Amino acid sequence: MRAVRQILASTVMVALSLAGFASAAEEIPMPRAAVNLHPKPPTPVPPEKLESAIRLGVEYLVADQNKDGSWGTPSLKGGVPIIAGIGSHHAFGVAVTSLDVMGLIEVGGDSPEVKKAIERAEAFLMKELPRVKRDDSMLIYNVWAHAYGIQALVKLHGLNPEDKDRKKRIEDQIRIQFEKLAKYESAEGGWATTTSMPVRSGPHRTRRVS
Repeated sequence: MRAVRQILASTVMVALSLAGFASAAEEIPMPRAAVNLHPKPPTPVPPEKLESAIRLGVEYLVADQNKDGSWGTPSLKGGVPIIAGIGSHHAFGVAVTSLDVMGLIEVGGDSPEVKKAIERAEAFLMKELPRVKRDDSMLIYNVWAHAYGIQALVKLHGLNPEDKDRKKRIEDQIRIQFEKLAKYESAEGGWATTTSMPVRSGPHRTRRVS
């Protein structure tokens, strides 16, 4: 019993000490870091340095393109592991390829190597975009592929305007991707990559794409 009383007494003393320390800490004004609400403009990057960085990026994309016309790989090379199945990795590859081909169209120039890379990427997207699906009821990474795919197809549509059949195929695929993206809109509006909430679907979500 004596030992129990000693433990209780010690506990009360520690609690009182901590309370006193906390009270004292509240009374001591802590220094506040100065907040600069009006930072100076960033130092301009010389145009030649920007152009050099762009050229290096273009060269990297051309050299790093996969044999099937895509970019990227499901192998983990740094970063944070995520929950993703086969369907998710397929959607990632299509989304990344869409982003890369947009970059080449915008700033890649008109070299034969860049043109060939764009053609290969277009063939990949036209083949793989229709196959993109959500992985399961929770993982809907496919929305990235649908969204970026539409943007990439719009830019591809502006190339080779004299090829009417090609333009028609791209337009048809844009409509398909638009409908898929609308299908996976959340019930509250907007999109997410993982969800435990229902998504809107059905005839009331169908919209005309002109």
